[in-house]
Amino acid sequence: MNMDDKDGIVIKPQLPYGVLGVTIGADTLKYMLTFNDGVKIWNRWIRSLEHLINPVCTDKRDPPLFADIDFTGGDLRNLQLDGINLDDAWLEKADFSGCSLKHAVIGFAPFAIFKAADLSHGILTSDISGVDFTGARFQNLEIGGFCHYQRGFPPIGLPADLLSQCREIPDDGREGPVRPVGEDVEIKGRLMVMRREGE
Repeated sequence: MNMDDKDGIVIKPQLPYGVLGVTIGADTLKYMLTFNDGVKIWNRWIRSLEHLINPVCTDKRDPPLFADIDFTGGDLRNLQLDGINLDDAWLEKADFSGCSLKHAVIGFAPFAIFKAADLSHGILTSDISGVDFTGARFQNLEIGGFCHYQRGFPPIGLPADLLSQCREIPDDGREGPVRPVGEDVEIKGRLMVMRREGE
């Protein structure tokens, strides 16, 4: 049923519609690392998905397809991840102990573990609440302008000069996760790494 408002604009009631969400987990990254230049393949692939990872929403409708990178609780210990871009990844409680992450970009990482990891020349861009940096290397590590931690959950092992560059923010509890209506439906697929001839 259409309704006219006082300016004569027709307002149509919104009906529910399907949104396809694709979750990219830690196993996807591990698979890509089995190839030569696995980190470069990952970075190029994630760049190609940027319009799905950060879709443009409008007042009228959310996009019908989106992707999120969720490594929550992932075991990524002792991997060679120099130069990797994880800025758009959710890394909560993921374990990067012993990893080489030189020149890496690290995004949302609350309560992640970076024990004895090499973060030299990298950048921290987002939430590092409760992160364990014990024994990590920080030579020329950059703290991004949005890097922060929740009050009461400072990162562990981050040198004082770097910690002072992070914002402490209150947890006011107002922001909750957006939850879909309905149930998850399994959709099968496969990932193929394609190469052009000569690569």
